Amino acid sequence: MPYGTFHLDQQGHTIVGIRRTIVVGAAVLAIVTGAVSASGPALGAVTGTTATLDVTGAYYKLAPQRVLDTRSGQGVPKGQLGAGRTLSLKVTGTAGIPATGVSAVVLNLTVTNASAASYLVAYPHDSGRPNASALNFPRGFTGANLVTLPIGASGAVDVYNAAGGVDVIADVLGFYAGDDSPSATLGQSGGYRDVVPARLYDSRNDADANGNIYPFTSGDSVNLSVNFNGGGADVNQHVKALVVNVTTVNQTSSGFVRTWDGGTEPPTSTVNFATSKTVANAAIVPTQPCSSHCDVIGSPSMEVKAYTGGGTTNVIIDVVGVMLDGTTVDSSGYSMDYRFKPLTSPTRIVDTRVNLGAGRLGTNSDAIVTTPSSVAGPMTYAIVGNLTAVQPTSSTFFVAWPNLPDMQGAGQLGARPGISNINVTAGEIVANAAFISVGYANDFHLANAAGSADALVDVAGTFELHQPTAAAAAALGSAPARTVAPVAPAAPLGTTGAKAARR
Repeated sequence: MPYGTFHLDQQGHTIVGIRRTIVVGAAVLAIVTGAVSASGPALGAVTGTTATLDVTGAYYKLAPQRVLDTRSGQGVPKGQLGAGRTLSLKVTGTAGIPATGVSAVVLNLTVTNASAASYLVAYPHDSGRPNASALNFPRGFTGANLVTLPIGASGAVDVYNAAGGVDVIADVLGFYAGDDSPSATLGQSGGYRDVVPARLYDSRNDADANGNIYPFTSGDSVNLSVNFNGGGADVNQHVKALVVNVTTVNQTSSGFVRTWDGGTEPPTSTVNFATSKTVANAAIVPTQPCSSHCDVIGSPSMEVKAYTGGGTTNVIIDVVGVMLDGTTVDSSGYSMDYRFKPLTSPTRIVDTRVNLGAGRLGTNSDAIVTTPSSVAGPMTYAIVGNLTAVQPTSSTFFVAWPNLPDMQGAGQLGARPGISNINVTAGEIVANAAFISVGYANDFHLANAAGSADALVDVAGTFELHQPTAAAAAALGSAPARTVAPVAPAAPLGTTGAKAARR
C-alpha cells in the first residue's frame, strides 16, 4: 500500500468452520484528530461520556427497506419514469423514519432498464430542482448510488429523469435527526467521524492462509473486523457503522454485492455490476461487535457477500469513516462525532467543464478545491454529497482527501490515501457518493489517475463540530476554530488490525 499508515503484515490463521481465512494485516487506522487551535485540544481520545439525549445532526441507521420501485408500483404509480418527468416520494413516517424531526434521509438509489443515457436529480420536494445530479447512467444500465437527501417540511423528495425511460428503485438505509425529538422513541445516536482512509480488503491481493489469491464466486462472503482501540483509547464499543467504498472489478458475469452487519441478511444490494465493468458505490454499513475469528473481541465487524451467477468478481473495500454512538466527548466537552447540517438543496461546488472550483483534471493532476462559505463554515470538518467523473479520455479513478499538513504516520489525513473514491471507463459519466474531509480552509484535494477528465462535486450537507451541552446552540458559534498553521496531532487511537475471514 502506498499510504504510509497502512502496513500489511500477512499472517495466515486456520480457523475451524470457515472455508477460507485471510488476515489483512495490522494497520494504523486512527480516527482523525482534526487539530483545533491552542484554545482547545485536538480531538483524539475518549475522555468522557454524556447521557444527554442530544441527537441533533446524528445519524440513525435503519434496517434496509425498499420504499420505491417503479416496476411494481411501490411508493408511486407503476411505470417507468419518463424523459423530463418527476416523481414525488413521501419518506417521513415510513420505513422506520419518524414523521417529524428529520433533516435528511439516506437512500440507496438504483436505476435499471434505462432506454437512453440519462441522469437523475434527487432533491427536497419543497425546493426547486437544483443544478446537481444523483446518478448518471448509460442506456441499458443497472446500478446504484448512495444518496443523502435533505428534506423539507413536506417530508417528501422528488426524483427527476432527464432522458428516455427508466425504472427507479430506492432503499432507505437511515436518516439524520433535525432536532432532538427522535431520541424520545429511538434513543441516543451519534454522527460521523473521519478516519485515515485505508484499503481494508482487496481480493486481488489478499491471500488466504494457504497463500492462495482468487476472486469471489457466487455466494462467497468475507467478514471484516476492524480494531480501533489502542493507546488507552476505548473506541470499538462506540462504533455503530463503517463508512466504506465498495468496488467490484474484473467481473466475468453480471451480479451484485451485499453488505450488512453479519446478522440476518437483508434483501437489498450495495453494488450492482455488469461484465468487465469496474463499479464502486459508497455504503454506511451497520456493524456488530466481533465475537469470534477476529484479532480483538468486540471490534466492529461487517459482512460482504457477492452474487455472481456463474461468474466471478474481485471485491475491494476502502474505509473512510465511522458512525459513532454519540456518547463520547473530549476534555473540552466536544463530541468525538461530527453532526450533520443539511443544505437547503444539493449544491454544485465543482464543475470543471466551466472552471467552477477547478479546471479539467489531467493525468495525475491534483486540484485543490475550496468549499465556498455558503456551504461550509468554521465548524465544518467534512462534506457529503456526490462526486461525478465525466467522460475521461481513458479508464481512470478519482481520489479526494483534505488539504492538511502531511503528517503521514501520525494518524492524520495530509498524505494522499491509497484508495479510490470513484472508478470510470473512458467516455462514460459515473457518479458515486463521497464523504470528503476538509482542511483548515475547508479545502480538499481532488486527483485524477489517468488521461484527462472533468469532475462534478454536488454537496448535500456538512459534518460539524458539536458540543453536547444544554447551551450547545449558544456555544457552537464561539467554539475553537482550527488554526492555519500545522498543529501536532493528538496521539493516534492505536494500531488497528483489519482481519478478513472468507466464508
